Amino acid sequence: NGGIGWTIRGNNPYISSHYYYYPSERLTIRRNVSNYNGIAGLETLFTRNMLVEDNETSYNNWRGEWGGLTAGWTGSRFYRMHDGIVRRHRSVGNFARGLWFDFDNANVLLEDSYLCNNVDGLKFEVNQGPFLVRNCKISNNSALGLYVRVAGDLRVENCEITGNGATQIDLTDDMSHYIGNN
Repeated sequence: NGGIGWTIRGNNPYISSHYYYYPSERLTIRRNVSNYNGIAGLETLFTRNMLVEDNETSYNNWRGEWGGLTAGWTGSRFYRMHDGIVRRHRSVGNFARGLWFDFDNANVLLEDSYLCNNVDGLKFEVNQGPFLVRNCKISNNSALGLYVRVAGDLRVENCEITGNGATQIDLTDDMSHYIGNN
């Protein structure tokens, strides 16, 4: 696939005619493989009560890598996930982030996952949490292992975070460029 393997999207009140937030709810995504996509393997937007279990999103963003665009895409990206579990997820060899929790994610458990040989392993960006990350391996990513940019209430337990290129854990809490109409 030259783009995104698959997207699960609830109703976004900011781009639709509705003024209410209607998430995709009570979802289970289990035992799927979404590899070798041009941009990303899996993206979810506006979800609630979701279980993502025993999935793989590897070797994605080959199209972005051709153009030198590895920062904006990912093996898997979760945007506005509330009350979610991501368990035994495998993300390897992406020309992007392995797994990215991007904006307004809350009450999320990530466990028993393998995020290795990507550009960045795991990124949290502008989230209130809480998050529990446990029993994960985040290793040999070319840039960052665990990248936290403005995320609250994050707990990491019993994880192996080793051999990453630039740094193992990067914590940034600068909110200044997120203030405004966001």
